[in-house]
Amino acid sequence: MSVSKQTRRSGIELLRIYAIMSVIILHYFNGGIGGGTNYVRGTVSNFTARLFLSLAFCAVDLFVMISGYFLGASSKRSFSKIVFLLLEASIMRVALYIINAVIDSEPITAAGIFRTALSYGYFIVFYSVIYLISPLINAGFDRLDEKNSKKAISILFVLFAIIPAVAAVLSSYNVLGSNWTDISTITKEGSFEGFSVVNFFLCYTIGAYIRRWHNDEKKRVKVLALLFLNTAALLVWGYIDRESAYTYDNPLVILEAAFLLLFFKDLKFKNKVVNELASSGFTCYLIHVFFFRYIAIEKYASKSWYVLIVHVIICTVGIYLVCYAIHKVYGLCTGWLVKLLSPSIDKINLTIRTKNDGQIEKQG
Repeated sequence: MSVSKQTRRSGIELLRIYAIMSVIILHYFNGGIGGGTNYVRGTVSNFTARLFLSLAFCAVDLFVMISGYFLGASSKRSFSKIVFLLLEASIMRVALYIINAVIDSEPITAAGIFRTALSYGYFIVFYSVIYLISPLINAGFDRLDEKNSKKAISILFVLFAIIPAVAAVLSSYNVLGSNWTDISTITKEGSFEGFSVVNFFLCYTIGAYIRRWHNDEKKRVKVLALLFLNTAALLVWGYIDRESAYTYDNPLVILEAAFLLLFFKDLKFKNKVVNELASSGFTCYLIHVFFFRYIAIEKYASKSWYVLIVHVIICTVGIYLVCYAIHKVYGLCTGWLVKLLSPSIDKINLTIRTKNDGQIEKQG
């Protein structure tokens, strides 16, 4: 998920790096992936882990908002981008399947390879859907002025963030002995903790809204204060009810992503190193979990809080840099294929033009 080099802004590219590092941190502490929360010992270490989660849990929403911020400026879409996105996902996942099978002395089967090649994961599937339908979303927003755009975003936020959050909390505490997921606006079974294309749609529209109507750089201090208060509130919520707090459709998680975008978008600077490192985000997302088996999470997460902090930071940065190197190797091996096939693939016209197309980009 990147933009062309001509339109890259280092403030937002730095935010992309923060987002993918947040994904690494989330999976470090995830009980079923890195397992960090299973090994943390002591009150201070537990607080440290929760603080990391509160700062990082907005990563997925943030990625989609950044996409909305850039894609909201134009209705032109490149079909080859999705094709090569899926191709990289398949290649990386199959490579890891084979490597893990060899390391663990497990059989490698054709069925396993085929299944792995098509196991893209929810994020890639939902992102692809939003990417392809985003011109339709843009066309709708082109008809609205600032006042009505704000009204539309508010309605969407209430319907797809606040109501599902209320339903989750009421269900968690079994209020009145009722299954409150019935009032969810996502599905009758609940919101699935934000693992839905509906949440991606909401985050995209917020990103596009910020691009169009939030250009006041003087409010940066206010945004930073709101970010601090929002994160503190999420941390407290996590202590009260962790299950309903750390979900992608939690209003506080979505707001945290929005505040981060508002703050970083106004960091107007150009840095080639930041831009270059940010380009490896998708590769890092695909393969970072593989390296968890080599960083001894169980050993270090169970030690003192300061050891935990140092270990998380070193491992996150180290994994990111290793993934960047792999990204560069992959680019060298497949760059010729992208150049060869992209023109033919992009003959499929995905552009939906509106009367205001291009005007938003000029405003940005």
